[in-house]
Amino acid sequence: MEKSYWMRNRVARRRFLRGAGVIGTGAIGAALIGCGSDDEESTSSAPAAPAAAPAAAPAAATAAPAAATQSSIAQGGAAQLQSSTATAVPQPAENVKRGGHLRFEISGDPPNYDMHANSTYRVNVPLSPVHALLVEFDPLSAVEGPDNVQGQLAQSWTVDNNLKVTFDLHSNAKFHNGEPVTSKDVKATFERIANKDGSIVSPRQKNYDAVESIETPDDTHVVVNLNRPAPSLFAMMAQGWNTIYSHKDIANGMDFKKEINGAGPMKLDKYERGNRFEMSANPDYFIEGRPYLAKQTVYVIPDGSTRFASFQGGETDIFLMATQADAESMMDIMKDKAVLDGPMPSNGFGSINFNTSREPWNDNRVRTAVAMAMNRDEAIAVLSKGVGYHGGYFNPNGIWSAGLDAVQKVPGYKPYSDALVAEARKLLDAAGVPDGFDATILTRQGSTYENFSLYILDNAKAIGLNFTPDVQETASAYDRLNTRNFDLAPWRHGYAVDDPDALFGEFYVTGAARNYSELSSSEVDDLFLKQSTELDVPTRQELAKKMEIAALDLYGKIVTDWSAARMVRRSYVKNVVKHPNLYNANRFETAWLDL
Repeated sequence: MEKSYWMRNRVARRRFLRGAGVIGTGAIGAALIGCGSDDEESTSSAPAAPAAAPAAAPAAATAAPAAATQSSIAQGGAAQLQSSTATAVPQPAENVKRGGHLRFEISGDPPNYDMHANSTYRVNVPLSPVHALLVEFDPLSAVEGPDNVQGQLAQSWTVDNNLKVTFDLHSNAKFHNGEPVTSKDVKATFERIANKDGSIVSPRQKNYDAVESIETPDDTHVVVNLNRPAPSLFAMMAQGWNTIYSHKDIANGMDFKKEINGAGPMKLDKYERGNRFEMSANPDYFIEGRPYLAKQTVYVIPDGSTRFASFQGGETDIFLMATQADAESMMDIMKDKAVLDGPMPSNGFGSINFNTSREPWNDNRVRTAVAMAMNRDEAIAVLSKGVGYHGGYFNPNGIWSAGLDAVQKVPGYKPYSDALVAEARKLLDAAGVPDGFDATILTRQGSTYENFSLYILDNAKAIGLNFTPDVQETASAYDRLNTRNFDLAPWRHGYAVDDPDALFGEFYVTGAARNYSELSSSEVDDLFLKQSTELDVPTRQELAKKMEIAALDLYGKIVTDWSAARMVRRSYVKNVVKHPNLYNANRFETAWLDL
């Protein structure tokens, strides 16, 4: 088979997109639930942020190194919920230097401030320092799982018969408006996220299906009653999204899209759209001596070259959104003045979503054919810059995956070949799809998504499908995705916890908020419930593997590749550990600068 232009000379992205109108300029207040680690590997083509670049970015780096072999995904977990008496206040290092100013970047503005109603890191990363969590993943460990959950507002907890958890809260925590943090705030927060009344768009609401009720016997104790065993409960609660809101603010109808009243180590002093977030240390933070930093600034820098130049020129201390090529080039320049964390397996993946309310995407044969036509080696080589992973619905480097051998037995995930492409065309013929069939690809503006659409378009040509990009500004793209106004929608997703409840509850079961194809089955739903209540880890693993294969065969999403995560930081940045996603450990309350 002749190699595609991806492996020859790639067609200019702008020539491909010429004539595709970019529409939509507002709607920033809408809750966006499509974005995961979507920009984690991007070098956006959007205009540069106001911060000027002190130097031009160097030429692209050479080929990426071999994929990392050390997984940061949690390898196992408690067979059942465990009580904890450990405090969440570790002693500070003797050599900590206090008072530093930490600066880093994100690639775009958040749609709004509401942590509970979003899935984009553009909300989570800049606003996490303003908030507190009930429990958290250890920020100084890259491993995320039940065994790495520690208290934050909760100083300890006890478990009774795997059906009741009682949290003991710190009594001195305050919101930034001076009100004390009490058990009523924890109750109101998790009830809001569970969204039983449908008052918000809550991507993670199914994480709490096992919660029967929440009681508040006094101000410092929270009792969570379960309707079934839930071995993943602590991991679900530890996600960086579950920031504690004031019950009074919730009851009084605060507009969390526009207003913030957190209990975190930093206070938001100023946000200039398209420019920066400025934060200063909270003098009333409940953990004595924290944070070590005096200030944090998060710059909004859409342009990849400007992000590169800002780090190189000393305007930022962490290069959060570095591509693999960026990271290699930067390390060549900075030498021992910088540290590269990664690449490591991430909880981010590329996917193709179908609008199954439209023909022919409601036909499984057509979705299977599209899956067969995707050359996943090209996806890793081009879209992930050579550092990525083959896999199905579960992170291929985690403990829940059925394994590549099993995944590649599913017809749409077999290794790419001429024979597979020919088989895909036969499926289209059987489904009555004519050669030269036209359809559109919803394409979010920016190089990450535009290149993704190019990849799909090019591979689809091999089976006689002609796709045209429908390029939309970010807010409009989210709106089209959430209202199902598309034919196909390529998207880069991410999620906060490598756990079956988190992944399938958000993407693949009936009613999941990010199940954009709206496909599931009774088999998948039944397996989801069985694994969700199973306390024996090996048994739960087997159920999860069966669930993955059953769901893959529906082709609600076609996974093209799993990405790697990385971060470059200046060598003087201490107590910062890169996690496998962009949604946890973003408060930096123990970070300090050795200057």
